[in-house]
Amino acid sequence: MRSRTRDGRNRAGRLRPGTARIAGGLAAAALIALGAAVARGRVGGGNPGTPTGAAGAAGPGRAAVSVPPEPAWLAQVPDSIRVLYRWALANRDTLQYIPCYCGCGDRQHGYHKSNADCYGQVRGGRFVHDPHAAGCGVCLNITAQTIRMQAEGRSLAEIRRAIDEQYAGGGVPPTPTPLPPA
Repeated sequence: MRSRTRDGRNRAGRLRPGTARIAGGLAAAALIALGAAVARGRVGGGNPGTPTGAAGAAGPGRAAVSVPPEPAWLAQVPDSIRVLYRWALANRDTLQYIPCYCGCGDRQHGYHKSNADCYGQVRGGRFVHDPHAAGCGVCLNITAQTIRMQAEGRSLAEIRRAIDEQYAGGGVPPTPTPLPPA
């Protein structure tokens, strides 16, 4: 049995076979949809590296969170994965309502609560990047699907329902993610 690190890399530091290829195709499709949606004003644009979601901006009942520069390991993943990381950071307010179905809600992965946690968590008022999603096609796919459906103009509740319908029954329990507000 081959040993894997927490982010799905083997001992040589390589991503799981196929992860980069899958993520690349998903990210490319998501980016096309994202670009079109930004142009139509359907989703927030701006610099995907600038946090505007729960990780960076203070919101009602929330204190501002310090966002550190991207870690060195993120520079070594394919651009398509790095773009998804940046989008996830900038859109934590969306992803906090989208569950992950890769099994990351367990103790080994720090009890992720949503797909947002696959990319990083807030600890002690500071955002900490998590390498987990970089090696997980399920996490990346859920994020790419969220981007695509948001670009299509679907509501957060519709996106959540579609993700749950697609992944439920796959034998892996979802993260304990709250439902989006009505």
